[in-house]
Amino acid sequence: MNIGFFADCWDPQINGVITSMKNLELDLCGKNHRVYKFAPKQDNSHNDQTLFLQNSIQYVFQKEFSLASPFPYKALDQARKWKLDIVHGHSEFSVGRIGATVADRLNIPLVATLHTLWELYTHYFFWGKCPLSIFRYYFGMYYRRPRYFIVPSIKIKKYLQTVFHVEHPIEIIPTGIELSRFGDSQYARQDISGFRKQFRLKDNDIVGILVGRMGKEKSIEMVIRAVARLIHKYPKLKLLLVGGGPELEELKALAKTLDAEDAVVFAGYIPQKNIPLTYRASDFFITASTTETQGLSTIEAMATGLPLILRSDPVQKEVAGDSGNALFFDSEMELANAMEKIISNTTIQRQLASLAKKRSESFSLAQFGSRVERFYDYVLTDFHSSRIK
Repeated sequence: MNIGFFADCWDPQINGVITSMKNLELDLCGKNHRVYKFAPKQDNSHNDQTLFLQNSIQYVFQKEFSLASPFPYKALDQARKWKLDIVHGHSEFSVGRIGATVADRLNIPLVATLHTLWELYTHYFFWGKCPLSIFRYYFGMYYRRPRYFIVPSIKIKKYLQTVFHVEHPIEIIPTGIELSRFGDSQYARQDISGFRKQFRLKDNDIVGILVGRMGKEKSIEMVIRAVARLIHKYPKLKLLLVGGGPELEELKALAKTLDAEDAVVFAGYIPQKNIPLTYRASDFFITASTTETQGLSTIEAMATGLPLILRSDPVQKEVAGDSGNALFFDSEMELANAMEKIISNTTIQRQLASLAKKRSESFSLAQFGSRVERFYDYVLTDFHSSRIK
């Protein structure tokens, strides 16, 4: 089948939405489907013949994002040329709404995936002054358009049902990854040592890794404060922060204020091809965010076999599975205690690493793609049978 992905982000950006789409594209194309992407134009450096770029301008409040033109005409013409069978919307903004229009005009089904709980990110819009009611009205207009939904977690399904009263089919399909990329034999000891040296990390340092956007919603300041509590007792403890974002300078200032700037390493954006090595060069994984919808970095850490320290959040608990597969925390003190437990107890380290690795098998790319493919088949059958009626 010919599938159209419509999203308001693509290369050169790096985020979980793009990773999820690329993973799905990889598996679907391996099953002889054709995936075509529609996204905002950010540069002209690509040579992907399956990518349509909508004219856009830079978003003034967050310069890493682009706002696409809302006019659908060129995208509609391209969708006709590609003979799309199904539209899969991955965004609620301009390009996502263009996808809904394309589905209407071509009389093909629209599937939507909610990747982000946008009402938890209101501080990025209009200086944080926009009322929540306006956000819900805006997004509610979009969520009324699809007849089918795919969501990565129970949390998102409940959100659509309770906040927006969605009654259409909602299929829960967790995001999958290429587990083999994070395998045990992927890198030699010298690769890991070389990576550590690049970021001033010694071979005997104990490295906790956090991968994500350096934004207010990720609660990274809590992690830095917890590390600062422990570094006098455990001088080999290091925190590796991977990613960029609007809070980067504030977080660097916080580490300096807490006399933890030698213990906190800001790695910035790391190319996707090097992400498995980044995890492999670490000793345990941390996330403090309560805004996640799919826990993609947690899944990658599990596939690497890292012990997990996770914020007590429904998505993280859903990803980890059994509560014994990770250490959970709610407060800064609980986080510090969890880190100390892993640092000081090699038995717990090994147990959590083994449990994480086993749990990651539930998130294979093959399972992800197959479940989406089956749902697409259901959608096409249901959509066309309802037209006949």
